[in-house]
Amino acid sequence: MAVLILGLLVTVPLTIWSEMTGHQALLKGAKTLSTLIVIGMALMQWFPTGGSYGLLVLIGLVFSLIGDVALLPPDTENRFTLGLISFFLAHLAYIVAFWPQGGWSLWTGGMAMLILLLLMLFYRLLQANLGTMKIPVLAYMAIIGLMLHQALSMGFQEGWQMGGRGFYAALGAMAFFLSDALLALNRFWKPLTWERFGLVFYFGGQALIALSI
Repeated sequence: MAVLILGLLVTVPLTIWSEMTGHQALLKGAKTLSTLIVIGMALMQWFPTGGSYGLLVLIGLVFSLIGDVALLPPDTENRFTLGLISFFLAHLAYIVAFWPQGGWSLWTGGMAMLILLLLMLFYRLLQANLGTMKIPVLAYMAIIGLMLHQALSMGFQEGWQMGGRGFYAALGAMAFFLSDALLALNRFWKPLTWERFGLVFYFGGQALIALSI
């Protein structure tokens, strides 16, 4: 596992650097390899015991890999839509994995309202520039919001036990959510010079979700 984590510490900075400098061949290789490393981390966690939770997370990571490839250059609306669909399915797999581990309480209900309010405000910020992407983006925001809520619910259920499944899943979901927020702001609000560093949150979030197996 340590070798895979060290590998990720190399490939993610390479991905960011290649995006910033326009080295498309290196970008394609480094970004794809980063996701494959995360899948390797998940497989190492899953193989000793198996189980449906780990299998669903692995399915989510495979859909994420498809999404990563779809979002590689050249950047077109069709490729972006394919990426959106792939990550939608990835979040759906994560939700199915997280759901039995979570639960409802006064705290998680309040958290759901807070996430909903945040997403509504965020959508209003992007709405004017979405064009034909309004419905796909709205659907994606709904699914990632539900994924975040279920991951946080796991954390609450476990009392935020350090190193527990809910702890890793919740931290991973928050990082993933933040990376997607930066991506959306850069694409539909205004260009952000530091948006590429959202890849740290993306791959870090995916790695944490993998470690929750």
